[in-house]
Amino acid sequence: QVMIYFGDHRYKVRILTRDLSNTYDWLGREHFLNAGHVADKFHILRHLFEAVHDVRVYHRQLLLTKKRLEQQQKRSGIPTDKPAKETPLENGDTHAELLARSIHLLYKMEDQWSPSQAARAKVLFNYYPDIEKAYRLAIKFRIWYDASNVGKDIHHIKNELQLWLNEVTLKNIPEMLNFKDLLERHSGVICNYFIT
Repeated sequence: QVMIYFGDHRYKVRILTRDLSNTYDWLGREHFLNAGHVADKFHILRHLFEAVHDVRVYHRQLLLTKKRLEQQQKRSGIPTDKPAKETPLENGDTHAELLARSIHLLYKMEDQWSPSQAARAKVLFNYYPDIEKAYRLAIKFRIWYDASNVGKDIHHIKNELQLWLNEVTLKNIPEMLNFKDLLERHSGVICNYFIT
């Protein structure tokens, strides 16, 4: 209803930046007939970061579940081996602390880590190699999605994306496969970012 007030001015819009919602897709196609659609980069990167963090959260939940089950057994009187006090890792964190405290470093490029984050990342990646694989995939995607690639040949851009998607398939990390599926479904509006 609001769009009606803009009348023919709607046809002057050339680029519509939007999230991946079907509602916005419909609105754009219905009311901005001359506009090319571009996926909002913020939303794409948010999905990427969520995928990487979901790998970290998966391991954290496994630790918390194990601890909860041990406590339940103890309360119910089921004889169990007394759990050994958790030995701190090389950087002084326990596994649970390591996973909890690694959240911020996974958002950053490696050269932006503080010395303590670099030390924590080394320990994290040593104990949880799938988190490192997800992080490295995310970094490669961010390099591909960089503004410095705007204006490059779109066929080259799409080929680079396909190579990245193939690598995700080979790594076989469920959370990253979910992100890959999102990219494949919306690759057209995502790649339109590189046109202008």
